[in-house]
Amino acid sequence: MISNKNNNNLVAVTGATGYLGAYIVRDLLEKNYRVLAFVRDTKDEEKLKTLKSFDPTGSKLSFTGGDLETIDYEKELKDVNYIVHTASPFKYTSQDSWKEIINPAINGTLGVLKAASKILTIKKVIVTSSGLAVYDFNNNKQVFNDDDWSNPQDPINQPYPYSKVAAEKKAWEFFKENNEKTDTNHFKLVVINPSYILGPALSPLINSSVGTIIRQLTLAEKPRNIAIGVVDVRDVSRAHLIALENEYADDKRILVNNKVVQFKDIANTIVEIFSQYKFNTNTLIEGSEPLIFTLKSNKLDKLNFGEFIPFEETIKNMIQHLLDLQLIKLEFKK
Repeated sequence: MISNKNNNNLVAVTGATGYLGAYIVRDLLEKNYRVLAFVRDTKDEEKLKTLKSFDPTGSKLSFTGGDLETIDYEKELKDVNYIVHTASPFKYTSQDSWKEIINPAINGTLGVLKAASKILTIKKVIVTSSGLAVYDFNNNKQVFNDDDWSNPQDPINQPYPYSKVAAEKKAWEFFKENNEKTDTNHFKLVVINPSYILGPALSPLINSSVGTIIRQLTLAEKPRNIAIGVVDVRDVSRAHLIALENEYADDKRILVNNKVVQFKDIANTIVEIFSQYKFNTNTLIEGSEPLIFTLKSNKLDKLNFGEFIPFEETIKNMIQHLLDLQLIKLEFKK
């Protein structure tokens, strides 16, 4: 039987139709929270179909929408108790990285926090940052944890990691200044830093991460010769809910990573698991093998997070989802 203890708690989720956002909405509803889903267009029924299926009666799920930078957060967040801010441009390249990636990431995050400081009902804000704000590929360091910061220097060629670091630093800066004001310091801040998110989507969705893997499988796009942390989207959603409900998470940044692998290992693992299919891959890497570093939170154990979904299960579930929905079509080997 579902507990009614969360009935009175309204959680706003930005980026609610996204790869991660949809899981967070679903998991909150399953725990009987009421959810206010922020979406770009409240009239796009095709985009909202998956979210609405989680609450067919519409008794616990409502929608609001608008542009990430221009929405009136103070108006829309009225009476909200918690905010999970996942919305941020997820693009690796752009003709105008400041306009399309970096400024929206910063301004969207600050917009949420500034509104939260003025709404007394808000108890906690959880911001989704990135593991790329913790580690980078050009660092020879061998061990990274929640306290580490990456330092991307090039907003033109590294706009996405640059945006995540910039937005997160602005968030902590605002939070520190806000805590010194006795009339607005009523909420806690948590930042979740997931590594490369993989796993099955809840909708017919191919996001940038999964799209990259598909191109490696079908178009022989060569993976970068790097090591990378990977984590299941379902575990990342679970981390957000644990952080929402656990006071130990308050005012902390929390790294969420399952395993560090060579980038080529993702495609190679898929080819091995789905050996009955033909693939068009090229994972031969020139030069030396990348360093497999350690990427581990020193806070998750204290949050009783438990075990991660195994890497192989993440990969298998992700590809099976794509096959079931015919988002990728593969020929059987003869």
